[in-house]
Amino acid sequence: MVPPNQPSLGIVMPSTDELEARTAAIEEAPEIPSLASLFVDPETLPSPPVAVLQVIRKADDPDVTLIELSKLIELDVALSVQILRIANSALYSPVSEISTIERALTTLGLRSVRLLALSTSLRMLIPDQAEAFDTSEIRRRMVISGSLARRVCNVLAKPQQDEAFLAGLLTGLGRVVLAEKAPALCRVLTADGGWPTADVEQRIMGFTTDQVSVGLIGSWGLPLSICEAIERRSLEPLDTDSPLTTSLQVARLVEEVLCSGRPEVFLPQLYETTNSLLGMSPEDTNAWVGEAEPLVADAASMLEFQFPQVQAYSELLIEATSRMQALTMEAHATIVEGSRQLEALSQKNIELQHEAATDALTGLPNRGWFEQMLANRLRELRSTAIPGRTIGLLMMDLDHFKSVNDNHGHTVGDDVLRAVGAVLGSQLRGDDIAARYGGEEFVVIIPDATPEKAAAIAERLRTSVADIIVHLESGGTLGVTVSIGGTLFGEVPEDSGSHLMNRADARLYQAKNSGRNRCVFG
Repeated sequence: MVPPNQPSLGIVMPSTDELEARTAAIEEAPEIPSLASLFVDPETLPSPPVAVLQVIRKADDPDVTLIELSKLIELDVALSVQILRIANSALYSPVSEISTIERALTTLGLRSVRLLALSTSLRMLIPDQAEAFDTSEIRRRMVISGSLARRVCNVLAKPQQDEAFLAGLLTGLGRVVLAEKAPALCRVLTADGGWPTADVEQRIMGFTTDQVSVGLIGSWGLPLSICEAIERRSLEPLDTDSPLTTSLQVARLVEEVLCSGRPEVFLPQLYETTNSLLGMSPEDTNAWVGEAEPLVADAASMLEFQFPQVQAYSELLIEATSRMQALTMEAHATIVEGSRQLEALSQKNIELQHEAATDALTGLPNRGWFEQMLANRLRELRSTAIPGRTIGLLMMDLDHFKSVNDNHGHTVGDDVLRAVGAVLGSQLRGDDIAARYGGEEFVVIIPDATPEKAAAIAERLRTSVADIIVHLESGGTLGVTVSIGGTLFGEVPEDSGSHLMNRADARLYQAKNSGRNRCVFG
């Protein structure tokens, strides 16, 4: 979970189709190597010259002096020439020309020694063409990552600018190793023209190329802080406690915007991050990235890295912003349509639930709904245990209804049932509940009933039903009467819903046997 006020790096999750397509293709490729297997034969791995490794390790010695380090570098003429060339490059822009190694170290400081030494050999560590693919794209990503990481450190006013540049450069070495060790796998990973995100790498291979980079440079004796920053650069949240990691995390987003072929996907995440970390608006961020283009070119020249000319950063960002806005509008339209469909589905569910609980002929609740409602009301009554509070139940049966169907047909019988349902719906109080129990039987629940109240309601319903007049097609009319039996909950110890129904049914039977069209209560 991202802590409050921490920008999310927004790891881009691959689409299901993308992941399935890559996975399916890899299943046809040779077996995926394990991370450890890539380092089984160290002699086949990229490695700086011995002199460079000696300088890197000597620079970490707290007791080493500038003179000692200068003499060590001067033992290797090629290394000395390259360091002087870099020290005089646009990356450092010295006030006057630096002509000796001792002055280079004095001017730039020991912090820059590792960068100067290792930078001289990066060109030879990355072949122009690997078996799997053209490595120029890796070099482009490395220079962008290094240059932007250095720039982030500069904006944050942190002293680790050289370490950030070096760490950013080294992030591409894992891909170089994978290209050399598993070329068939790399061809599949880059089949769509771009390199997959760290998340896709992890899902497919079980490790990331950043982890491969860390395994390689760790064997060179580079500081743990650089290794940790590279390994964490694709993780969430933004690591504001480590300027080096933060710089690489921001630089990774810029790298993806400029190199992934899907800038509109990563641009919102970059805007969020630069706004939270650096206080930049989207317009400021676009300008900041655009201004980095000549710095990237200078770094590439210094490192003797060559890669094809690409679209100008400013043009790419303008197009990406436009596509991002289009995606935002599409996403909004999708959300609106999804909400509309969800609302329609919710309404449909309500309608279906109503239909499932309603008798289609009379419009009254049906037997299933009534039985559930009676159980609920009785449960509420028991839980409150208010003295004197009870529930009344009426059972109603239309008199001689069979003869109506036999003599006039089921259509007339249906008209009678609808008319009775309408009477029940209009004559009951707001809390009373009427339902069709089945056939010509109806039931009524009367909350907070007394014997007198229940009897009065039953009598009102009986007389209202007796007032019904059904007009026949023949021109005649038909009347209808009803017999009603009623009772109250709690008439016997340990009363229950079934007891209540049985008593009401017994009273209805008494009403029928007493001549019909009457109410019997008790």
